[in-house]
Amino acid sequence: MGPGGDRARRVTKGTYPAGYLEVDYSPAIFPDGHRLAYVRQLSTRDFAVENQIFVKSLSAPANAAGTQLLPAAVDYKILSLAVSPDGRGLVVAAQPPPLAKPQIFSLPLDGGEMTQLTFGAGAASGPEFSPDGRLIVFSERSHGKGGLLVIRADGSEPRQLTRRPGDGAPSFSPSGNRIVFNRHADRRPQIFSIRADGGGLTQLTHGDSVNRGPVFSPDGHSIVFSRFANATNPDLYTMRPNGAAVRLLYASPNRLTSDFGPDWGPRAR
Repeated sequence: MGPGGDRARRVTKGTYPAGYLEVDYSPAIFPDGHRLAYVRQLSTRDFAVENQIFVKSLSAPANAAGTQLLPAAVDYKILSLAVSPDGRGLVVAAQPPPLAKPQIFSLPLDGGEMTQLTFGAGAASGPEFSPDGRLIVFSERSHGKGGLLVIRADGSEPRQLTRRPGDGAPSFSPSGNRIVFNRHADRRPQIFSIRADGGGLTQLTHGDSVNRGPVFSPDGHSIVFSRFANATNPDLYTMRPNGAAVRLLYASPNRLTSDFGPDWGPRAR
């Protein structure tokens, strides 16, 4: 859709074989603005699961799956992914065997194999690159411990940013100076902002709504996020970086549909 919530159109559509259920999730737009990476999960009614990562042109028909990045579909968890700022690779939160909990991996676009970047005791998820591609922020949780961590793009020099286990879905500002994320507060998940050095924590949303998955716009003037309010399914909202001027961006015409996991394209400038 456009940055104002207009011109919404479907870019993936169910092409699954008979007897399968399909979910496409974790969309990430490439820096060129012409391609999309996403995870596709196929599951049968007997709970057999196949997961694959695809890259496709945004101008391709909705029922075109695109190019598979993994050599073959896998039966382990793939939680989310993000595209590097240079468009040459992905970071992926996944749990291939024999891992007991998900970790962060890098995945090149040239058909190479995934490389494990994190080896923590907790479950890692929600990786996102810094604008210069040098850092990756992600969340970790294990037995009442965790928070947000930052590592270099090669997995080195891990640094604890927050220590609240429920902190998740981090996203850098275009300047790289701040990170937005969701944290449980006011009895509900709320959106917070923090400096990249761990200081200046600020709560941006309040009240009874459930707010998740914040992402800065490329110009840094807006944050898009998913809000569950008034007993309806989640819709997409935007606000200013200081939490002001919250407004509805997009509500699906089908009220049985949940809108979440947004990402911005470079053309949003």
